[in-house]
This record gives sequence, C-alpha cells and structure tokens, in this order.
Amino acid sequence: MAYRWSVVSRGDGAGPNRGGSPRHPAATAIGMGRRPCSGAGRGSVVNPPRERPGTVAPTESPRAMNEDGGVSGEENQIVLSKQDLREVTAFAAACAEVVLEVFEADQPGDSRPREAVGAAWEFARGGERGKSLRDTAWAALRAARGADTEAACEAARAAMSAAGAAYLHPLAKATQVKHILGAGAHAARAAELVAGHDPGTGAEQVERALRRATPVVVEVLERFPAAPEGGRRVGELIRMLDEGLRSLPPAGRLSASG
Repeated sequence: MAYRWSVVSRGDGAGPNRGGSPRHPAATAIGMGRRPCSGAGRGSVVNPPRERPGTVAPTESPRAMNEDGGVSGEENQIVLSKQDLREVTAFAAACAEVVLEVFEADQPGDSRPREAVGAAWEFARGGERGKSLRDTAWAALRAARGADTEAACEAARAAMSAAGAAYLHPLAKATQVKHILGAGAHAARAAELVAGHDPGTGAEQVERALRRATPVVVEVLERFPAAPEGGRRVGELIRMLDEGLRSLPPAGRLSASG
C-alpha cells in the first residue's frame, strides 16, 4: 500500500517529542486520525515484555525450558519451540514494518519503532531473546505515546507488538493470541486511519497479513483458544485475523507462505 503525505512544519524548530505528554502537531498525514493515543493500556491490546533474564514475569505461570530452547506451560501443556517463536516474530515484524512510514511521517527522526522491528527481525533470523527486544519494545511504546496522530500511534504500537511477539507465553489463554496477531491488527488500524477511517482498508490489510502467515504461524495459533472479545476496533481486527488464519485450508496455508 502506498502512502502520500503532506507535512506541515511547526516553524519553531522543535524535534520529535520523546516524552509521554502530547504536544502541538508538528506534521499531519493526509487522512490520518487526529486523536493521539496515550497510556500503556489505552488503545493497545499487547503490553511490552516484562520478562528479565533468568526470571519469570509476575503474571506468568512457571515454565520449563525445552531442549530446543523453547518454553512449555506445565499446567496447560502448551509447548513452544524457539523456532515457533521465531516464526511468530517474523510474521509480526513483516506486518509492522509495512506501516513504519506512517509513524515516521508524523515523527521524522524518531527511529524507535523501526529499531523495535529491527530487533524483532534479528531474533526471527537466529538471534536470541534479550535486552534489545525488551528495550526496543518499551521504547516503541513511548514513541506511540508521543505521537501526534492516532494513526502514527497505532503504527508505533504495531512495532512494539512485533518486538513483544518473541515473548509469547505458553499459556492456553485467549489473551495470548494478542501476542501473535497484535502487530498485524495495530498495523491494519493504522492503515485504515490513514485512509480516513476506512474499514475496507483495514480489511485489505488483514487479507495481506493472512497471506504473510506461514503454516507454522497458523499451527502455533491453533494451539491457543480463539481471540478474546473486546479491544474496540483493534480487537475486532485481531478477531478477523484469528478467524481468517484458522479457516485457511492446508493448501491455502502453503500458498500463503510461498
């Protein structure tokens, strides 16, 4: 999808806002939503990773490391190999990078979302989970809070979700589906806001995301319950992705990854 931008300078020489409070718009993209989003829980369906090396996040159940470096939830018997996590993260990164320019048109010079997507790709291509993924995810969330438009905020949240996808928890809970599909949903929301709140554009982005998913991504998704209710428009887009991926026939999954 190609985007065309109209940038309006403030004229005061101010650079990108890297704080958590809104400021006057420095750039406006054609068709973008104009209501900035802020706060960790408002407008986002996925939180950045909280895990630290050698620890278990407070909300997680105890987990066991598999021989291949993956994780398993003892209580719910979901096993995730490291390759599973890499495939899911690659899918999320591919979805998020499509709308990076939406954020960068709003906040030129702010590379935090792009760095988060880059960290996600690094893990997907053989790197290890660690400080870079966590730090860039949190930085992308801070970038989202400082965005001047709702579309730019959603694009940054897609990047944050891509970095956080590597921390998919092996728990048989519907909320975990957000870690798999959150980047795609936030990216689709950003695209439809750029198009003037056009739900058809969001649906088109969902279809493109379906074609990006590999058979492994679909198989991992099917280990979890269906996506939960709620989440406003981003939640709706997650459910569209969830239903679309689960309904792909085996032949469709193979062609989607080709």
